Amino acid sequence: MIGTWLPIPDTKTGTLQRLIKKATFICVINRITVTLHNTTLHLL
Repeated sequence: MIGTWLPIPDTKTGTLQRLIKKATFICVINRITVTLHNTTLHLL
C-alpha cells in the first residue's frame, strides 16, 4: 500500500511521513496483539 502513496509531491512530504508513522504504529500494535494472543494460547 505504501507504493500508492509514493507519487505524492514533495509539498505533502509531512503528510506522507505521518501516514507511514501511523501505518508502522498499527503494524507494531498488531504484532504485539498477535504475540500476546499466542502466549495466552501457550499458557492455556
